[in-house]
Amino acid sequence: MRMQGYWGRVLVVDMTEETAQELPIPEEWFRAYVGGEGLAVRLFRYMADPVMPASEPDNPVVIAAGPLTGAPLDGCDLGAAAFRSPDGRGIGTARLGGAFPVALKKSGFDALVIMGAAESPSLLSVDDEDGAQVVDAEDLWDSDAAETARAIAETLKGTGHGVLAIGSEDSDEGLSPFESVFAEKRLKAVVVQGSMEPEFADTGAMKRLGTGASSSEDVSDLSLTGASVADAGHASRLLSAALGRPVSGDELLSAAERVRAMSCAVMSGFGGESETTPSEETLLRLGLEWLL
Repeated sequence: MRMQGYWGRVLVVDMTEETAQELPIPEEWFRAYVGGEGLAVRLFRYMADPVMPASEPDNPVVIAAGPLTGAPLDGCDLGAAAFRSPDGRGIGTARLGGAFPVALKKSGFDALVIMGAAESPSLLSVDDEDGAQVVDAEDLWDSDAAETARAIAETLKGTGHGVLAIGSEDSDEGLSPFESVFAEKRLKAVVVQGSMEPEFADTGAMKRLGTGASSSEDVSDLSLTGASVADAGHASRLLSAALGRPVSGDELLSAAERVRAMSCAVMSGFGGESETTPSEETLLRLGLEWLL
């Protein structure tokens, strides 16, 4: 029986070989890291080699959704990415919002891992009917991100798609670290289209609760759920309704602490500097002994 709120699957695409495979995600990962940034960093550490130079295209880029991503509520459109920093100092993370994380979830996957590099400028197309395809994007390479997204959207039929595109290396703004990693893979954009609705245990209760988001509160630690939520108590009630099991506020805050500690440890393990490197005692307390 599949978990509520999750598909339990990750799609791994090798741009060099133009192949794709599905991998299962251990259920305990969802309980330990909830989703979003935690799942992205955990998958990155699982797939990446710390001794591999940062410039190697085989370094993975991981994009993940949270358990509430794609729920029929406002604000349930968040995802996260984890990648090797182009300067070789640790890892980078990025928070994503809008149509792309929702489309990823509706494609039947909780996460997408991109390995390798294409021979020439390309885009990666993923949908729940045709799978993953590497498509030529030479004509889009010098376009900015908005132009690229518009051009791709005009070629798509139906609804439920999301486009994640990068800008041009020659632009005045240059590329962000996340965009630079895409450029090294000669990947101009990822387009995902899906029609599979995520299953939640009690959508009626979720709608009654709403996200309760408040722009005056710092909810960054809780964005790993895949939604903008007001506080841990509200998030725990919403997750309990979505997942069909009790989720306490303490459990959610512990997951957020675990994700912060894991991110700091992985950052250090890949040659980066972290403001706080978790101690061995902290890693053991949080169930992160695999990092020792």
